[in-house]
Amino acid sequence: VSTQSTGSSGINAEYGGLQAKLKNMLGIPMFLECENVVHRYRLGEIDASSFARIFRMLLGPHQNRFLEILEELIVLLPDIPKQNSLYNILTEWPHNLASCSVCHQVVKKVELSFHSTHAAHDFNINDYSDYRTRN
Repeated sequence: VSTQSTGSSGINAEYGGLQAKLKNMLGIPMFLECENVVHRYRLGEIDASSFARIFRMLLGPHQNRFLEILEELIVLLPDIPKQNSLYNILTEWPHNLASCSVCHQVVKKVELSFHSTHAAHDFNINDYSDYRTRN
């Protein structure tokens, strides 16, 4: 799943891990279709609901892993408003994500306390627009 580099080797490694997981699970042709859908979502060509519906369909026989993969994808998206749009549709399913009350970045629930403390102390509370690229 294609994303922009955030300058963090840890996040880039996670992107690579998700890409490898999808390639192995789906094969190259369906992986490329998934990449296309992610790209269209990031460009604003499709909304979060459409993205989720199409992405789930592309998983084919692996639809039982939809929530797991969607959670990984949401956390790794560098665009916080896009993260939140997808996060908001997760209310239909039990999930392991939370939105930071400080910067609104979507993170894993187990990382929320550390993330929120870090965000509150390290950044001007009035400017979180580039939080993902600074972290």
